[in-house]
Amino acid sequence: MRSLLALSLMTLALAGLPSPAPAAACDAPSGIWGPFAPLERTQARLAATRSLKVVAIGSSSTYGTGATSREHSYPAQLARILRERFPQAKVEVINAGIGGETVARNLARFDRDVLAHHPDLVIWQVGTNDAFQKKAVQEVYAGVQAGIRQVRAAGAELVLMESQYFPERPETEALSQARATIHQAAADAGVEFLPRYALMRHWIETGLFSPATMLVADKIHMTDASYQCLAERVADL
Repeated sequence: MRSLLALSLMTLALAGLPSPAPAAACDAPSGIWGPFAPLERTQARLAATRSLKVVAIGSSSTYGTGATSREHSYPAQLARILRERFPQAKVEVINAGIGGETVARNLARFDRDVLAHHPDLVIWQVGTNDAFQKKAVQEVYAGVQAGIRQVRAAGAELVLMESQYFPERPETEALSQARATIHQAAADAGVEFLPRYALMRHWIETGLFSPATMLVADKIHMTDASYQCLAERVADL
């Protein structure tokens, strides 16, 4: 009952903010992307203070490798989209991505690059480089759980984003295991999980993107357009 009441009060509080924009062409149906549980603390913060601070932590997909500029990374585009959707709110999205990093390397700088900003929401993109480097799944799982505990102890919410879909690279057991590990860590900790692999595969299968327009020439990193679509969908949270 208290949970329902809290959600009702947040809905009323948010009523004064503009409604989210209509779904973009890069939308995906429920079951592939969402439905997502309400981010109650983040919604309450936005409604009460008309402000929101997000830290995006991860590797090259967060940094924006492949984009023509940092302004076309997904965190930068996420900030723009949220400001358009909520023009009365002060929105800040901090890009704390560094290419090539693993879970352990992310964790080593959590205090400095994540928690020091006092975020309301942390989006942690993780797992790809651990798979490429064949890190043990037990090590990845333990590291993710440690990061979740740190963020929660700081009073912020966290969502996990898995590794991406590579349409022209072979699916490996290491990549499959890394995705499963991140998904399991999210489920066990009760945090939201962003299935980027399924989302990007849906874009290819529906013809929204071709491999050449979704990824740059290295067949790993995303383009300005696919980063924008990712930002649109992350904004739906």
